Amino acid sequence: MARLKDIANKANVSISTVSRVIHHDPSFSISLENRQKILQIAEELNYPISETPKANTKSKFEITGSIGLILLYNQMEEIEDPYYLSIRSNFKAECLLLGLSMKEYYYSEENTDLDLEEHSVIVVIGSGSFWSLQLREKIKKLNIPLIMVDFHHKSDGTSDFILIDWEKLMEKVINFILENGFTKIGFIGSQNIDSETHIFHQDAREKYFTKILKEKNLFDESYLFISQDTTINEGYNLAKKAIEQNKMPEAFFVENDTMALGVLKALKEGGIKVPEDVSIISCNDIPEAQYLSPSLTTIKIHTKTMGIMAARIAFERMVLKRNKGITVNIPVNLVVRESFLDKRGNK
Repeated sequence: MARLKDIANKANVSISTVSRVIHHDPSFSISLENRQKILQIAEELNYPISETPKANTKSKFEITGSIGLILLYNQMEEIEDPYYLSIRSNFKAECLLLGLSMKEYYYSEENTDLDLEEHSVIVVIGSGSFWSLQLREKIKKLNIPLIMVDFHHKSDGTSDFILIDWEKLMEKVINFILENGFTKIGFIGSQNIDSETHIFHQDAREKYFTKILKEKNLFDESYLFISQDTTINEGYNLAKKAIEQNKMPEAFFVENDTMALGVLKALKEGGIKVPEDVSIISCNDIPEAQYLSPSLTTIKIHTKTMGIMAARIAFERMVLKRNKGITVNIPVNLVVRESFLDKRGNK
């Protein structure tokens, strides 16, 4: 098991610094960048961090007001894909530890009438597909700090963003695939819908996948399989389509692990071996990924860190009254497992 000393050495900080960050000491002053770095290393080394901290009732800071947490998806989507569940649960746990009061709102076409006036900070988690003009205008009129988690929108410079650098993520994936000898690379994913025009458009992963491969003269549109949803069933249907059209590349990047579950099932039914016939790399590193057969090679997105940082930025907004926006980019790392095989036969 990893020790505090291991984390401290890797982060190049003192053991006491690691201890105070790991134990969520709200009175400890440290930059957001270093706090994020320590939490990420702790997660990579599987160092236990409490998921259910006790509420902080003795903060030396004066905290007034509450947080309105808007979830741009419905509860069924959260059940089917644990990505946002992880962000939300860690955000709530960190708020509890910091002594922050909050209220949740699921925002959808069926539930648009949100009473947000009571809050002093708004945090939004979810897909930009549901970031409607109506909701934007409502929050703008309130004139309170806004923190966006996992998506970006045009801002006047006052909003905070917690994001994944999708271009760097796709560069990491494609370079890894190319370094292992593959040149025929496919993509299985989805499109996003614009909440105002109701027109579907490229997901960022598809956008940069296409851009990078075109720059390398390796893009083949016939290996591109896109739907309008990110479910297991859609992953299954798209992989079946690739089999039926006899368009099987040497490696597939699948937009997320949930879709990859369906892809693996379709390939198995079609008699296509993974990774011997086609290698699979996905994204998110959901808990089930390591227990599949074969276990799933995937990009780990640190959703725990995203939730924790959202709460800490909200805390800072409420205490220090900062009025200029910041952007925090969450690092990712590649977790190589059995679903990827290079041409030399090395897993």
